[in-house]
Amino acid sequence: MKTEKKTIVLSSLLLGVVILFIYFPCFSFPPISDAWEMLYSFHHLDSFSGNIKWLHVLNFDVFEQIGYRPLAHTFYFMLHLIFGSKFEITNIINFLFYILNLILLFRFSTMFIKDKGLSFIYVMLFALLFSHSVMVIWPGHTFIFISLGSFVLGFILYVRFLRTFNWFLLVLIVLTFLIGMWGYESFFLWPTAILILSSINIIRERKKSTDKLSNKANFIILFSTYSIYLIVYMLLKSLGTYNVSLHKFSDFFILINASSSILLSVFNVFYNNFIVNIFPFIAFPVKVSENTYMAGSVLNYIDRSTQIVFVVGSFIANAFFYVFYFLYKNKCFEQIKTITFFLFLILSEKSLVYLGKLGINHTVGYCLSEFRYQYVPNALFLLLIFYLIETYLKPKNSKRIIIFLIVILISFFNIYCTRKMVDLYSFHLEGLKKMSLSIRAGIAKGRINSVKKVFIDKDMPDYFPCMAWNIEMGDRFIKKGNYEWMFTKQQIAFFANDIDEAEWIIDKQTFAVVKNNSENVAREGTRINNGKAEQYRNLGYYYGLEKDHYKAIVAFKKAIDNDPNDYLAYHELSENYKRLGKVEDSQNMYIKFLKLKP
Repeated sequence: MKTEKKTIVLSSLLLGVVILFIYFPCFSFPPISDAWEMLYSFHHLDSFSGNIKWLHVLNFDVFEQIGYRPLAHTFYFMLHLIFGSKFEITNIINFLFYILNLILLFRFSTMFIKDKGLSFIYVMLFALLFSHSVMVIWPGHTFIFISLGSFVLGFILYVRFLRTFNWFLLVLIVLTFLIGMWGYESFFLWPTAILILSSINIIRERKKSTDKLSNKANFIILFSTYSIYLIVYMLLKSLGTYNVSLHKFSDFFILINASSSILLSVFNVFYNNFIVNIFPFIAFPVKVSENTYMAGSVLNYIDRSTQIVFVVGSFIANAFFYVFYFLYKNKCFEQIKTITFFLFLILSEKSLVYLGKLGINHTVGYCLSEFRYQYVPNALFLLLIFYLIETYLKPKNSKRIIIFLIVILISFFNIYCTRKMVDLYSFHLEGLKKMSLSIRAGIAKGRINSVKKVFIDKDMPDYFPCMAWNIEMGDRFIKKGNYEWMFTKQQIAFFANDIDEAEWIIDKQTFAVVKNNSENVAREGTRINNGKAEQYRNLGYYYGLEKDHYKAIVAFKKAIDNDPNDYLAYHELSENYKRLGKVEDSQNMYIKFLKLKP
């Protein structure tokens, strides 16, 4: 036993070194994507109503305006207040939460897998997967780490309660469940999983005579959790952060969307959590825009023929039914309950995510392409696989070695692909990192201050690769400035609104802070267009839906400036000119669309 424990500890340390090697370059990455709108909002809390302005952070959800994850933005708000533009600390904290998740998942897995060596192999494979690597590369979704970790801890405490009936544990269980739900609304149904967990005999290690006590505890936990959750929800929504929500709850509870989200979740497990995890190369080349998305020939085909998702999803769902029937006929009741527990967690969480995305007209392809959507199902589906391996293969000696070698091979595939992602982000963010570090150094040395200000040109994002700025969010939500919002409220006073007020400017070739003189102002950099046409096109779609056709036309023209062969932009220009009654312009754009259309 001591030898096994020592082996696991040493192996864990080696795994930690490997993970650090993979993700170490990410510690220096500046903010990207959704972070820019969030940082801008932190600086403009005064625009909200009420006396205690920061409370509105609890309601932040600029796109849908009905989301409910009060701890998510509060977490980032606290980091911004404490660390400001020292984004390295935020990145390291995100990484540490990932490591904490791995530790909790190992402990959680040992409740289902008795072989601790097999539990370690499970955690090792999960830790190295490419399909959720972006979660670790940049800290835009640390709240998912926090939420999953809170629930895993809550389930561990709940099992301890079932074995000890220490009633004080119920307080901690309710608290962990609330943290998980307040971090990410997709975990809304997870507390009810205790009804399944409490029925698994191998977990509870107790007699049936205590069932009444566990039923009483389940009622207390669920009633307390959902009562507090709903009360806080109503209180926060009464703040009036948004005058009119962009969406209503009724937009989401449509039968076709509900059934589609379930089948899409089933297909996602099959494709992303199984096939892509074994052979991650299939997700390349990834799509690069304001962020990265899994792509490849399979997802490109799915984008054109989405019905395949629901056909395959239905087939797999039927296969599950026959598996359960087979287990029932063979009186494998404990296995049925354990498998049901994991499938409930996977499908309930993912279905809520996809229900929300389909409700706001995101495509099936988009849902399958997001790295962050794979983190939770990866953790649980892999654990289910290793539980089934131990239950039915009972691997010892040679079988265990074979499993380990297969996992090592799959891990190498995933490490290679993850490092490609890290290198891709490094390339896209290098210039922005140089600029932000140069500004920070100038502030630290006192060269940049409230008198000798620095000016960041409004077109600065044009000189960085596409991931260095979120064009759609920037145009819609950031009314003034761009990159300066990563700095603290005190440091914002060091930025000039106009170049004539500035002592310093940013060199568009080296991205360093330089003197504001005619020579430096005249020095032009290289504008980078790749990956930006789609962002402008998405912005144009938004303004078109809002019937702001003039702004839509501007956006589609910028898409064409970045990619003259963007035939979709020409088509949309034609449509928007038509709606404005500009028939000749509409016809000209449509002719260009027909010439370029493949």
